[in-house]
Amino acid sequence: MYKISPVKTAKTLGAAIAMAAVFIPAAGASAASARPAAGALSAARSDALRVLCHSRGAIPVTAIPARVDLATCPIQGRLLVLPVPHYRTGPGLYAPRRSGETIAAYALAASGSYTLRVTNSRGRLFIKTAVPHISMAPVARRTDAACSENGMAAEGSVWNTTLNWFYNMSTVSRAGLSGSATLSDIRDANFNMTMGINNCGLSETGFRAYGAYQGTTGRFANIDSAGHCTNNFPDGQNTVSWGPFSGVPWLAYTCVEQSGQTMTESDTYLGSNVGMVDNYPANCNGLHDLQSIMTHEWGHAYGLGDLLNNRYQDEVMFQGKPPCTLRRHLGLGDYNGMGLLYFPR
Repeated sequence: MYKISPVKTAKTLGAAIAMAAVFIPAAGASAASARPAAGALSAARSDALRVLCHSRGAIPVTAIPARVDLATCPIQGRLLVLPVPHYRTGPGLYAPRRSGETIAAYALAASGSYTLRVTNSRGRLFIKTAVPHISMAPVARRTDAACSENGMAAEGSVWNTTLNWFYNMSTVSRAGLSGSATLSDIRDANFNMTMGINNCGLSETGFRAYGAYQGTTGRFANIDSAGHCTNNFPDGQNTVSWGPFSGVPWLAYTCVEQSGQTMTESDTYLGSNVGMVDNYPANCNGLHDLQSIMTHEWGHAYGLGDLLNNRYQDEVMFQGKPPCTLRRHLGLGDYNGMGLLYFPR
């Protein structure tokens, strides 16, 4: 996930948040007498949650429990958003309607990655989030340090069939890049991930993970400029397309759908206004390498999660990369993560 338009929330959402506001003592009241009882606070939170559950509009996942009982809080099909500090919104997706279905959103920024993952299981929604918690610094160029970094984050779900994907080449004009050159980068990135291309001397005979380009398409990735998986996701097609991001620092955004332990769909939206290039010029300033970013996004599509520990900053699946960083080939942990999920061919 490399980093969306503002979300309009219903008035009821504002009312719900207001109900959970801090109690302010009346003038002259003692702190002890003004402090609400624990039962009153609990009741206020329950009332606020009840309003959220039956409101309209987006729901910030920070305002609801990590486990939601759908019998009392029927929010399946509702837009859930992970707030991002200093921005009007954050990664979002529509809560899966079917039991056994998982939808995950991965937003990638130069400074780190955000993950929102929601599972519908046996009458409950289970919400998991991850946010950057480390300070990013430019990576010093060394002999490939990724070969000694064995961090891996395998989400657990895999493709049992070939990941057949389409590219909306008409959208690349938004980024001012060549259709054929970008297609080559996206295909190479898929090859890097599925074949285990590395600089570490590890076998490159590939994993039992397959990808096949199916041609151009008029469809778009079901992701909007606000970095939300739209209500049209999933639509039965794996699509890569370009578009601008608005008001957020994302570079690329991937949405995946899982049914049980099986991956069923993946869409990727590439930022057309974030300085993406096919190859770095001699004087790189604030630019991002498309093939490096897409190798990371294909990792999510195949079931890898973000690495959050700074010890693994050289790997493909590390949560972010500063501008002008090149990371097209797998590190030791990236390689072992794919091997854990798919085994060698």
